[in-house]
Amino acid sequence: MKNWYYNKHHKKFICHIVQYLHMDIEDFEERLEQGGCYEQTINNWILKLYKKGVTSEDAIQIIYRARIFMITRNKIGLDSIENSRH
Repeated sequence: MKNWYYNKHHKKFICHIVQYLHMDIEDFEERLEQGGCYEQTINNWILKLYKKGVTSEDAIQIIYRARIFMITRNKIGLDSIENSRH
C-alpha cells in the first residue's frame, strides 16, 4: 500500500512541476524516454528535490532559478567561444 501511495504522490509531484514549466507531461515523458538532454536534466532535478522532501511549489522556484543559471552560464560560454574565433 505504501508503494502505491509513493508512486501516485511522486507522479503527481512530477506532473505539477512539468505543467508549471509550461510543458506537456506526455511530451516530457516521451522526450525523456528518447534521451532528451533537457528533459533528463529537469527530471534529475525533480527527483533530487522529491527525495529531499521539497514541496512542489518550492521545487518549481528552485528549478526556475537553476534553469536561468544554466542558460546564462551556457550563453557566457558560447560568447567566449565566439570571441576566441576572432
